[in-house]
Amino acid sequence: MNRGMVKLKLGEYEQGWKDFEWRWQTPQFHPFHCPQPQWAGEDISDKTLLVHTEQGAGDAIQSARFLALARERCKKLILVAPENLRDFLGTAKGVNQVRLPGQLPNDLFDVFCPIMSLAGALGITLDNLPAELPYLDVAEHVSAKALKGKGLKVGFVWRGSETMKSNQHRSSELSDFEALFSLPGIDWFSLQMPISGEEADWMDQQGITNLEAELPGFARTAALVEQLDLVIGVDTSAIHLSGALNIPTWVMLGEHSDWRWQQEGETTPWYPCARLFRALEGENWKARIARVKKALILRCDSQA
Repeated sequence: MNRGMVKLKLGEYEQGWKDFEWRWQTPQFHPFHCPQPQWAGEDISDKTLLVHTEQGAGDAIQSARFLALARERCKKLILVAPENLRDFLGTAKGVNQVRLPGQLPNDLFDVFCPIMSLAGALGITLDNLPAELPYLDVAEHVSAKALKGKGLKVGFVWRGSETMKSNQHRSSELSDFEALFSLPGIDWFSLQMPISGEEADWMDQQGITNLEAELPGFARTAALVEQLDLVIGVDTSAIHLSGALNIPTWVMLGEHSDWRWQQEGETTPWYPCARLFRALEGENWKARIARVKKALILRCDSQA
């Protein structure tokens, strides 16, 4: 599994996807148990394919781009996703039905595939990686409050999920962002959840709009993010959401960034709307944010 992630980070996707399937042999992953076989790319034009989400929400959002391609190969596509992702991922082209996890009828589908195994089954490489944006949308029945502001509307997120083992490599502190909040002509909106009472009070004093109460459910979050001009943050699900919606997104990466961001460069084929701020050797989060501040000043000046 580790070799697979190294291969993926090097851009060697064909072998990387194969090795990454070994994740199901490790204790931290729990395979989907059913009598039906896992799809591995064979002809299923007359079959119903069930795709289930796995790992973090960001992983599912990133891989949702493959649902439309998978639907072209099968007769019907059923997506199984948790409540907080169901409505958002259900906007992907080709999804015929969305189900919540739980007991499923035995005759509901013929073959299944974990959502992060779709790339391997479809033979995805850097040469044919689908990057047409947006590939997800705001569900028609979902609405969110209007975000008010007279300047550039910028959303931000500073911390990843604390349940991730590598979270220390992709989480900063709210105070690290303080240098950005003094810039004129910008209205700031926090996309972070959960947050502490102390963090909420501090943002209120800074005049920052805290959207935490509006964020449960990625469909609602999408309706808010769609109103923003820019999203800035660490590598977490909010970044994948804004990227999937084709909102300009600036990603601050830790020293040990994930395979999907590869090794170098300011751009990524996964999200053409994104700009990457990689960690320089020995650089802390405040120094990285100082570089973001310079870039933000230039953006504001160009729009003045």
